[in-house]
Amino acid sequence: MPLDPSLEMAFGRLTTSQPSALRQGVRAVLDHVVALSGAMGAIVEQCDGDDLIYAVASQAFVDREGFRLRRAGSLSGLTMQSRTAQHCSDATLDRRVDRAACQALGLRSMICCPLEVGDQILVLKVMAAEPHAFDPDRLSAIMATAERLAHT
Repeated sequence: MPLDPSLEMAFGRLTTSQPSALRQGVRAVLDHVVALSGAMGAIVEQCDGDDLIYAVASQAFVDREGFRLRRAGSLSGLTMQSRTAQHCSDATLDRRVDRAACQALGLRSMICCPLEVGDQILVLKVMAAEPHAFDPDRLSAIMATAERLAHT
């Protein structure tokens, strides 16, 4: 999933500049990931104490920026803790997910990838409304994109 260098630069400065000034640039990165993966949305999550907060969202989820969920008992929290990508094929069956949050967002499958940016661990969450939405090629492309973004 090739990214325009200006999108990579905007994403790479998420934690080193004022987030409000970069929100549009990061949203453009997320919209690009959504378009190339066939997902319904993508979000960058940041840790805030025991919670995760949806810091920046793709256009389809912009109204969810600021949404909070508990780190414990969430796939994103597991991603942060393990620093490894986590994939959920069906949120109604996966015990690692926060089912209430998934239901509230209308998502059934997702992939969460850690983004080590500066001294922070962020999570790139790419979501779909259908179960089993991400085939191996899409999973690989999303994980490769996350790896590339983390090193911008």
